[in-house]
Amino acid sequence: MAGLSVTLFLGLLLIASSQAGNRVVGGEDAKEGQFPYQISLRHSGRHICGGSIITPNYILTAAHCVVLLNDDGSYETVEPKPFSIQAGSINRLEGGVVKQVEKIIVHEEYQSPFNDVALLKLESPLTFTDKIKPITLSKTELPEGTKVIISGWGLLKTEGDEPPTTLQWNTLKSISRKQCFSSIFISSETLICLAHNAGHGACMGDSGGPAAYNNELVGVAGFVVGGCGTSKPDGYAKVSYHLDWIKNNSDFTNASSATRVVGGEIAEEGQFPYQISMRRNGLHYCGGSIITKNFVLTAAHCVGSDDGNGTFILHDPKTLTIRAGSIDRFMGGVLVQVGEIVAHENYGDFLNDVALLRLEQQLIFSKFIQPIPLASIDVPPGENVTISGWGRLEQGGDIPRHLQWNTLTTISRSDCNDQIQYDSDALICLAHDIDNGACNGDSGGPATFKGEVVGVAGFVNRGCGSNLPDGYAKVYYHIDWIKNHLDL
Repeated sequence: MAGLSVTLFLGLLLIASSQAGNRVVGGEDAKEGQFPYQISLRHSGRHICGGSIITPNYILTAAHCVVLLNDDGSYETVEPKPFSIQAGSINRLEGGVVKQVEKIIVHEEYQSPFNDVALLKLESPLTFTDKIKPITLSKTELPEGTKVIISGWGLLKTEGDEPPTTLQWNTLKSISRKQCFSSIFISSETLICLAHNAGHGACMGDSGGPAAYNNELVGVAGFVVGGCGTSKPDGYAKVSYHLDWIKNNSDFTNASSATRVVGGEIAEEGQFPYQISMRRNGLHYCGGSIITKNFVLTAAHCVGSDDGNGTFILHDPKTLTIRAGSIDRFMGGVLVQVGEIVAHENYGDFLNDVALLRLEQQLIFSKFIQPIPLASIDVPPGENVTISGWGRLEQGGDIPRHLQWNTLTTISRSDCNDQIQYDSDALICLAHDIDNGACNGDSGGPATFKGEVVGVAGFVNRGCGSNLPDGYAKVYYHIDWIKNHLDL
């Protein structure tokens, strides 16, 4: 990889008098789980760049991390075989999980330092945990003067010999295009310039890593000017500018899967006897609702993933169990093996996001284990709806041990379209105050009204607890599909 690094270094020097940014200078050690979206991109097992998890299957990084500069000035994408990523650890040398890169997609208009973005498709999807999570992509311009957090395993200084073992982070400040041009003579709507004091900023090894603001990814580390830690601003590829390209070349959408109830209360034993914890390889993964002794209703996106070619592949049912009859995520109730998965054949883009789990053994109903009737009406706007789940308590926060619940309000289809640009009779949009609503881990869980399940937790927008409504699959719309696939 030494040859590749030198080529990149010289290419950027020739074009922008800059060097590929590889490590955070003047930063601090990260804490475990502080940056769960950060990965280490590795070539033949050695760290070379950073990157950000955007879906279970895709990583966003810098184009210059994965190309070679030819003699004629063109770029050649490197074969993916030597590349892997390490996720879920702040230690560059150990911990977390390592995934092989299957495919590399470089922006077709990359010309250093512009359009310096690339996507890495993984051979197998990541399993999200407290230490492995995606980051929401920014859709808006970053205001001037905003404090932005960068992170990476780059060198601590230009002449450094070895990158740090522990992930580093620092805070930089966004500046205007005019200020950027005045300082480094580069002005482009494809870039964000991040200013810092001398002795701070990105360095070799940080390339491709994240710049985050308000829990959203706003930049991809691209270059430094005059060496690491100078008084010159660093250059980052602007995520909002490249958002359409990212969406067109990956399985990323504007929405994030809902995983936990934000701003809720702890449930009492037996309060939600229809609620289950769906578990994958023994760990809580999603929610669901008991609708018969044999079947659980959940979300389609909980039971499979896209193979990168537009085909939805179901998980192996042998990896799935459900815990019923307990509000404790770790113990109590009963554990039952899933025997079969049935996902809606038209699931896509968060629509028709429903699935059924057939259990290998029938549930025995009790005070703590009960089915819930399916929706008999289309819930009108303005009604209070109860949601429940073991999703995170805030964006990037902890997963609670005990079941949480909250009350949200239905809004009209037109209001939903105005706010989140989803216009479908297959959805219920549930509005809430800031710091309330669903979050990661609530997916597949119930929304109930007058003792009936009316919605299946699907997605949130701009992170958990934002001021935008959450999206739930409408049970009343899918009632015929559900009944045709179970023993009701």
